[in-house]
Parts: sequence; C-alpha cells; structure tokens
Amino acid sequence: MTATCEEVEVQKCISRLTDNIKKLPVEELDKLERWVASSGKKVFSIKEAADVLNMRPDTIRKAIRAKTLKAFQINQMEAWRIPKEEIERFMGTDGE
Repeated sequence: MTATCEEVEVQKCISRLTDNIKKLPVEELDKLERWVASSGKKVFSIKEAADVLNMRPDTIRKAIRAKTLKAFQINQMEAWRIPKEEIERFMGTDGE
C-alpha cells in the first residue's frame, strides 16, 4: 500500500515535532505533560491551575489578587475559577 503525499507530509511533521519535543528541557516536558493531561477542561480551580502551572496554590491566589491572572467567582461564596485561555496566556508569559 502506497502512502499519499498528505500522509507522507503528516509523518514528516510528526517526526519534526517528536525531535523538537526530545530537545525540550525536563521542566518544559513536565509542563507540557501537565497541559496535555488537562486539555479537556474549560475552567480550572486554584489547585488545578497550580498543578498545571507547577506553582503553589498561594502563588496562584497572589497572581489573582495582583490581577496578573484573571479569574472569576459566580458569587462571593464560590471558589475561584480560572479560564483555560487565561492559563495559556499566563504560561506564555511565564507568570510575569
């Protein structure tokens, strides 16, 4: 069975991606692994965000208070929720 041009290109892309992943430092691999494991979620609790970002929950709370990490509460009695897009943004800035 002969592979189509599209299948060959996909295999080349996968090979390049695999090579690039192998070059990542261990801490970046850990971050990537946590992100992939949580990719189905739309919002995260403080603890979940801390796990994904490899930070302590207190650090996440401080970032929310400082408004460097956007989060919301349905009411004052509810726990904070952090949208996935905000975690992606925060990861891209390394928490700065």
